[in-house]
Amino acid sequence: MNPLHYLSATLLSLLLGGCISFHPAGPISDPAQTAQISQPRAAMLADTQVTDSDMDAALQKQLAQQFTQQLQRRIEKGAYFEDVIRFPATLGKTMSC
Repeated sequence: MNPLHYLSATLLSLLLGGCISFHPAGPISDPAQTAQISQPRAAMLADTQVTDSDMDAALQKQLAQQFTQQLQRRIEKGAYFEDVIRFPATLGKTMSC
């Protein structure tokens, strides 16, 4: 085997083994099409968390808020569920969007 085959096999094994991680890039776009049938239940969405230790706390919080908003908008516009509840919510007073 030539060196290119060895390099390809090594990279493939690293990718499949989970030793290389990719950072997600945003923004999360709206769905290309909506669901034909919505689930007759509510989806519960908690705040996302960014845990990259290379970022400062303010940037982590800002990115997490943006990601949560984008994710909520995608779920709502996709009409996958009858209702979307975003946490934190209190019993009897759910935030329905």
